[in-house]
Amino acid sequence: MTRGSPMPRQEFSDFRAWRSHSKPVRERSACRRWVVLLLSVLLIAPACGSDDDKQMDLTLAGSSTSSSVYGFLLTHARLAGQEDGAITINVRESSTSDNPGLVGQGSVDYAIAGLNALARSYTGTGQYEGNQSPDSRLLMTYLTVAEMIVVRSDKGITRVQDLEGMSFAPSMQGSPVYTKVLEMFDALGITVDVFDGALEDVVSAMKDNRIVGFGKAGAGKAADASMLDAASAVPVTLIGFSDGDIATIQAVHPNFNFTEVPAGALMDSPAVKQSTIDAVYFTDASMSEDDAYRLTKALWTTLQSSADESGYAASSGIVAEQTVEASRLVPLHPGAERYWREIGVLD
Repeated sequence: MTRGSPMPRQEFSDFRAWRSHSKPVRERSACRRWVVLLLSVLLIAPACGSDDDKQMDLTLAGSSTSSSVYGFLLTHARLAGQEDGAITINVRESSTSDNPGLVGQGSVDYAIAGLNALARSYTGTGQYEGNQSPDSRLLMTYLTVAEMIVVRSDKGITRVQDLEGMSFAPSMQGSPVYTKVLEMFDALGITVDVFDGALEDVVSAMKDNRIVGFGKAGAGKAADASMLDAASAVPVTLIGFSDGDIATIQAVHPNFNFTEVPAGALMDSPAVKQSTIDAVYFTDASMSEDDAYRLTKALWTTLQSSADESGYAASSGIVAEQTVEASRLVPLHPGAERYWREIGVLD
């Protein structure tokens, strides 16, 4: 057949049959290629995606089990895990003064601490001199409490100066309150006969008249379980700091804050002014940004509900701006910072 000549009828018929047969084959081949490509994308995507849904098994270094905050920590850990859906948190009993070291050593994933104590650990000052934790990173503030000075009401003690020379427990040995009470007494020139021991030892010593009083963080601006335990056996009350005392203390420790505790906070105690402490959740710089973001988000969104369910007043009404203030002393973890920026707390 020459170029330009018409195709014979039989050949044209055969060509049309070939075209009609080969077209579905090509379409089926292209379809199979698209299916293979789609399956490849689906298989590869999880490996390339975020870690937002991965299971996180975390350990929190908390407080003494006899402390009223411990029950709150258990509730908060459970609700935060449920909120995220893939976080499991085991709460470990600990002394808060040891927690910066535990986090730094990798023994736990995150922990609680008093803000001032954590700041000293971060800078290696005060009781943490020579034992610095420079990789501590802040997640969020979770409570504000008054640091109570509890005394026996049958000893004629009405002001902190009356404690001069008496047997007194600043708080649980090694705790942030223990250190802070002694620092305030030192600024006021008050010397006490220090009783050292765990919380159970302190309460027992109060009951059997070995000490006249002790220092302890309350439940917000109210008495905690240990104070009520002491009150069940001996007459107790609260004493506080005068405006002059506060001015003297803040001249030495400008970061120490004070609040008024209302009358009746412990039995028939009068209204008194006490120091306050902000406590925080913190972790180590080695925690990944995604993990710290998820943890901070889960903790913050369940903070108020945890306070309500556990009845822990000290964690009720906490505002995000308190974390911003705290970050001036200890830097935020990048994951936490990302979350606080996301909800508009940070610029």
